[in-house]
Amino acid sequence: MTNRHTAEQLRELLERGADSTNSITDRIAIHVLHRAGLLGKRFLDNHISIETVALGGDHVHLAFIRDWSALAHQDERLSRTERCCLELAACIALSVPHPATTGKVTPATPMKIHVCTQY
Repeated sequence: MTNRHTAEQLRELLERGADSTNSITDRIAIHVLHRAGLLGKRFLDNHISIETVALGGDHVHLAFIRDWSALAHQDERLSRTERCCLELAACIALSVPHPATTGKVTPATPMKIHVCTQY
């Protein structure tokens, strides 16, 4: 149950969970959720699993989002910005292109630099 935790506590638990699995994509996705102000929202309760894990002889609490795809497609009423941040976080965690890119990533236009050789 995540409703007993503040947004900051959830962020710490999720970051520790991502660290324990060496998942940089989860870590970045959690950062997106945190910066968007989505951690601590009630709709996330069904998607966050808080577990007690034995690490180095100690029992520690870690949190995980096990199904990022389901999180991105949940039907909670969110603003367009919140929905976009949620989808972005899921795409990062799953290492897939965001739907807005339609799977096509175009390279940046090279910048031309003019060098003045006269003084």
